[in-house]
Amino acid sequence: MISKSGYSYNSSDNIVDDTVDLRVNSAGHYKLVHFPRFETTRPTGRPDYQLLYIASGIAHFQKGETYVPLPAGSAVLYHPNHTQFYYYSAEDSSEVYWIHFTGNRVSQYLSDWGVPDNDFYNVGINSRYISFFNHIIHEQQLKKENYMELCKYYLIQILILMNRGMKEASAPYNNHVSIINKTVTYLHEHYNEPISIIDLAKENHLTPNWFNHCFQEYYGMSPQAYLLNIRIDKAKEFLTNYMLSISDVALLTGYSDAFYFSRIFKRKTGLSPQQYRKNCMVFEEEHSYSPTHSIIDD
Repeated sequence: MISKSGYSYNSSDNIVDDTVDLRVNSAGHYKLVHFPRFETTRPTGRPDYQLLYIASGIAHFQKGETYVPLPAGSAVLYHPNHTQFYYYSAEDSSEVYWIHFTGNRVSQYLSDWGVPDNDFYNVGINSRYISFFNHIIHEQQLKKENYMELCKYYLIQILILMNRGMKEASAPYNNHVSIINKTVTYLHEHYNEPISIIDLAKENHLTPNWFNHCFQEYYGMSPQAYLLNIRIDKAKEFLTNYMLSISDVALLTGYSDAFYFSRIFKRKTGLSPQQYRKNCMVFEEEHSYSPTHSIIDD
C-alpha cells in the first residue's frame, strides 16, 4: 500500500477548533497495490469533518445496510460524529485522497459553496483536485511559515471546484462540458481572428444546432454572443489607449471594417467608439489626482 499524509496539529491539540473559521487538520493519500484490503470503522465517526475523493479505481462505502461501490470521480463528505464504514481493495485498484477539517464556519461555507448535505457526490475526474490535495499534504509535512493559511485556501479551492464538478456531472449535456470549456478558452485566445462557430462544431463532431444548444445551456448565451461580449470588452480596453485609432481597435478585436465595428459597438453599448473614448477621457480628468501644496510660514 502506498500512503502519504500530513498533519497540522500535534497529538495534544484539539481536533475541533471553534476559534477559527476553517482549519485543515490533516490530509493524505492511499493507493492499494499489494495490500489486499484497507478498512476504516468508526461507529461514532470523528469530531471533525472528513472529505474523501476517489481518484481512481473503486472504493466501497456503507449506506444503510449495504456497501455502495463508488467509482473514480466520486467524493464523500462525513459530518462530525457521523458513522463511517468504508474499505478499499487492491482488486479494485483503489486510490483515494482524504482530508479532515474543522472550524466555526464550516457549515456556512459548505452552504455558500453549494455543497449539499447528502454524503455521496459525483464531482468528476479532475487532476486539479489531486494537485490541491498534494499541495496540502506537502505543506503539512514541511510546516513552513503560514502553511496553515495555504492549506485552508487549497481546501476552499477543492470545495468550490467540486461544486462545479457536481453541477457539470448532473447536467444533461455533461458529456460535452470539456468541449464547451475548450471552446471558451479558444474564443478568449483567438477573438481577434475570423471564427466560424459552424467549423468549431464540426471540429468537435457536433451538429451546429446541438453545439449551440449545449453552449447556451451552460453559459446562458450562444457562442456568437459570448464571442461578441469578449470583443466588445477588449474594444473598451483598447479605446482607453489614446494612441490607437478606431481602425486599430477594430482590427485588434477582429473587425477588418472600422465602420462595421463602430455600428456593432454602438448597438451593444449605446455609444459610438468615439463617444466611449471621450467619456473615458472626461472621467479620467475628473478623477485625476492633483496634489495641493500649502505654504506654512515659520
